[in-house]
Amino acid sequence: MNPIDYGRLIIQNKIDSGINYIIQNDTEQTINFNKFDNYNEVEFFKSGISLIKFKDIFLSNLKFMRIIDNKKYYFENGDQIIFTS
Repeated sequence: MNPIDYGRLIIQNKIDSGINYIIQNDTEQTINFNKFDNYNEVEFFKSGISLIKFKDIFLSNLKFMRIIDNKKYYFENGDQIIFTS
C-alpha cells in the first residue's frame, strides 16, 4: 500500500485528488503508482512496455481488494483470502 515499499522513488507529483509516484525497483522495472484516498492504481513497466496494471481498493485498515483485469483478489493482513473472476 505504501509506494516506497515498491522501490526507490524517482519522481513525485501531485495529480487530481492524489499523488503520482514514479518508482524504480531492484529489477530495473519502472512503476507508475497513483495514490488516492480510497485506492491505488499501479502499473509496472520494463523497457517502456507495460507488464501488469492493477487497482487496490481499500476496504478497511487491514483489508483490500486487488483488481487485475476482471479478476478480484481479496487480502486481509497481507494474505490472500478470496479470489473471484
